[in-house]
Amino acid sequence: MRLISQKPEPIDTLAMVQNGIKKHLQAIANAGARDKEAFYAHRNFIINNYLGGNGNQVVVHINGERYNVFPDYCQGLHFLESNRYGRVTIDDVKVDDFHHITKIEVTQRNTGK
Repeated sequence: MRLISQKPEPIDTLAMVQNGIKKHLQAIANAGARDKEAFYAHRNFIINNYLGGNGNQVVVHINGERYNVFPDYCQGLHFLESNRYGRVTIDDVKVDDFHHITKIEVTQRNTGK
């Protein structure tokens, strides 16, 4: 009897990072304006696990138009955009280099309340 060894499926690490950031940004957008605990938990998770502990060095490019540093983007996403204008849906997240992220491109849209 001969065993056939199977090669493991390749893992798309870049996609995993981008999807992880997207998931946490969506959670920030979905949290109520008074839910600071959820806001900080998700923001800090991204900073500590994907941004090397320094979110101030990461630029967020929003819908190809606006730029902001990561902590300011998160604050705006949570307190302003997602509560004043309705909910924000994060459609896509792209990073420049998942080993050392310096730029995050976010595609997002406002949806009704």
